[in-house]
Amino acid sequence: MRVSPHWRLSAWYFFYFAYIGAFAPYFTLYLQSIGFGAADIGILMSVGPVMRLVAPAFWGWLSDRAGRRIGLAAVFLLHGVAYLLAGLPLPEPAIYLSIALFGFAAWSIPGIMAAAVGDYMGPVHAVAAFGTITFVFGMGQIAGPALAGLLAEITGSFASSYLMAAGMAGLALALSLTLKPPR
Repeated sequence: MRVSPHWRLSAWYFFYFAYIGAFAPYFTLYLQSIGFGAADIGILMSVGPVMRLVAPAFWGWLSDRAGRRIGLAAVFLLHGVAYLLAGLPLPEPAIYLSIALFGFAAWSIPGIMAAAVGDYMGPVHAVAAFGTITFVFGMGQIAGPALAGLLAEITGSFASSYLMAAGMAGLALALSLTLKPPR
């Protein structure tokens, strides 16, 4: 069965916000639950925004040079590693690396997706296609935090939510590698 690039891009956008939604809303609560104090959390949470200062230019460059498939795959790989580092019982430096990787890659997908929609749908259909994938993205924004909260409630820890997010990032990575170059 052949799936159009439009629906593939929609699926990636859904996964992106479903697992980002599992990570971001609860991260400070998770840090508190594993023993971080308020001052440490404040310092840690400042790492992500600093990483975002240089990240957009890098991700745009990579996506333009290596292609949307490789750009998406690289982002999903970094996200998956960030979530694994947060979800596994590792020493404290793993949390710092997790937030740095997350910050560096977190907001890269919207730009890559906008470029990919233009590449695959063409200028005539790009706006409508971007509207569709943004709608699907919104469903991910709703599903991610709800599923993460439910998992945390069932297991008693947000670690399970981060491991689930890592699995979703891995699935998105595998799917991104199936993207063929535009015609």
